[in-house]
Amino acid sequence: MALARCLISLACLACVGAVQLHSQHRVEQAPRAMLKLNRKMADDADVRQMYDDLANAGDDCVHFPISSDGCGASECSKGTQHHTTCNWNSIPATVSGTTAPYTIKANGHVASSSSGCVTANSCVMGMFETTKYSSLCQGDTIEAIYSAAQGGDWFEVAMGLYEGTPGYNPTFVEKMIYRGSAVSNAVAKFTIPRNGDFFVRIFGASYDRTGGTVLGATLTLESEFEVVGACSVNGVTQQNANPPTPWPTPGPASSPAAAPAAATGDPHLTDMNGEKFDIAETSQMDFDHVELVTRDQGPHTYAVCVKTANKYGAGTDQNSYVQLRGPDGSSEMTLMDKSGDDHERDTVGCYEVEALGPIHPTQVCLKHKGGWYDHWAVDWVTVNQGHHLNTEHHAKAFFHGAWFGDHEKCENLK
Repeated sequence: MALARCLISLACLACVGAVQLHSQHRVEQAPRAMLKLNRKMADDADVRQMYDDLANAGDDCVHFPISSDGCGASECSKGTQHHTTCNWNSIPATVSGTTAPYTIKANGHVASSSSGCVTANSCVMGMFETTKYSSLCQGDTIEAIYSAAQGGDWFEVAMGLYEGTPGYNPTFVEKMIYRGSAVSNAVAKFTIPRNGDFFVRIFGASYDRTGGTVLGATLTLESEFEVVGACSVNGVTQQNANPPTPWPTPGPASSPAAAPAAATGDPHLTDMNGEKFDIAETSQMDFDHVELVTRDQGPHTYAVCVKTANKYGAGTDQNSYVQLRGPDGSSEMTLMDKSGDDHERDTVGCYEVEALGPIHPTQVCLKHKGGWYDHWAVDWVTVNQGHHLNTEHHAKAFFHGAWFGDHEKCENLK
């Protein structure tokens, strides 16, 4: 009996040893690297447009993380949109913080509506956007921790993953929209679907749950955005080590300036008749004056992208034209036409417009040759110099869904 008790005790000691050994082999956490913010923006026309673009992409599902709010887990019958009557007249929309935590906050009013989980109005307050990071790896994730709380009414948080370059028609990949009374230290997380260049936007908004016109909320980005996964971390670490790219990204470097004319025998020196001369041979001449003459550098090409609005009947099959105007001249009225269907609802078409010189455009004009049966609605136009359409360096004119019948309309570039 004593021997049996001894054997049992030894067996138990062996079990304890095995448990202790196992506890020392914990799974290591995946490596992480910080993603720098590219822009922090309070509510303005650009933020509203980007918010609505995200809202219109993909499905219309809204998720409700707080079970006690009484809305279920999600509702996909109606999405979100920035309402045209939003007015942050109590507390203007602000974005604060130089490092995490960052905060978006506002309080104001919106038109009355039916109370409910998806039947009332939303107003966007601001946005955080990461820098575009190149060569992120499939299967790794982008994560951040956020908190949100109601002010005048419920919070709304919309977050999107994009592929491409921020500021120039990036490709929508995935979105999540959340509403509720309050969340604390929630995780925003996207899985990278394939190797490529990606960035994230997260919008803070408020939802008028009661329908009583008063709304407001606070969104706090508790942490910096991070990429999780060894493959992506290596590339992000290298990119972070380089000087940051200014916003917006400058266009291609201009051609090197021509070398200054030499004092003697330079073939670039010409007289008023266009004949070459040598300064050495004119040393005894008296000059009344010297004029610097610049010659036209030839045609200048501008890349113009036009966004057709996302509303019923916005697209057109009729001819549409664009003209750029500036202090140094104007382009021709250029037909915007490519193979296939142009100017379909909620699409962006890009075209090349030529001018006889650098006109430094400050205004864009659109013309539509339609009729009573075919109108066209336009959200915005971007303009940037050069043949390359995929660039961040552009000016933008907002048409705010204006309708074109058979007439012309111009807006200033900003």
